[in-house]
Amino acid sequence: MADFGALDTFGRLKLRQIPVLMLVFVVCLILSILISSGFKRRIMLVFSLCAVSGLLTHSLIYQDNRSCIYFLNVGQGDCALIVHNDISILIDGGNTGNGETIEKTMDHLNISQIDIAFISHLDTDHCAGIFELWNRNKIDRMFTSFWNESDEMDQLKKSGIKLPENVGILTKGDRVRIDQDLCFDVLWPKAPSDGGNDDSLVLLCELYKTKILFTGDISIEAEEKMDKSLICDIDVLKVAHHGSRFSTSDLFLDDIKTDAAIISVGYNHYGHPSREVLSRLVSHQVDYFRTDENGCVELNVSDDAWKLDYYF
Repeated sequence: MADFGALDTFGRLKLRQIPVLMLVFVVCLILSILISSGFKRRIMLVFSLCAVSGLLTHSLIYQDNRSCIYFLNVGQGDCALIVHNDISILIDGGNTGNGETIEKTMDHLNISQIDIAFISHLDTDHCAGIFELWNRNKIDRMFTSFWNESDEMDQLKKSGIKLPENVGILTKGDRVRIDQDLCFDVLWPKAPSDGGNDDSLVLLCELYKTKILFTGDISIEAEEKMDKSLICDIDVLKVAHHGSRFSTSDLFLDDIKTDAAIISVGYNHYGHPSREVLSRLVSHQVDYFRTDENGCVELNVSDDAWKLDYYF
């Protein structure tokens, strides 16, 4: 099995549980095959049929709303794919070549089109994969915090990536509401200057009752300037700048009080994730997942609960 472990809302690492009714069905079916007595075999078959009926009834009557966020393993880059009802949203898209990785995931999930793509900032390890998908007509709308001439824009042009002429601009105070169960509040930046790390879109995603904070590559300086009133109780944090020691300060972790964290990272020469950040997360009792070690990390969100799974 690809899925090995999970973190539920109580922060416990556990093996994936087998539904009890399914287990009863399998055991009764095996016993009905092994038992030679006709009467006992019929009893086991009746029990197995009752278990299946109960399982189907439960799934039909008690089926709750459920959505998923896939933190994809795109190496040294960021990429999160949100699947909610019939809507698909990207937050960053990894580096050059990661468009194919995202598209394979879309094919696996039977997704033909990305409705909205948020670009945290103009570093290629966050936006190149999105532009690759846009050039394949796979993205309807794109938003970022800065879209103008800058060193970051020059680097994108030199990389040979074909860029769109216009991208929607979001800044602090903007809100993108998808439906009654999903919305994004822009917490940063207030006045972007060059599209670099500290101009990263910081998005508070509220999915049902779960709060997920996406931080791009902001530094400690930007963390200190942010208004913390909306993020004093976060369920899941996407750690800034791949776990750089210049982000995710002790003070920031004190303010947001998160339960779990995702570090999107791959092979690199920068020492990401830093020992300092890992130590900070441990000292604040924050369970964390790393895409370089755990592969794709899946956040399952329902009406009143959330759970993190990881895949090799």
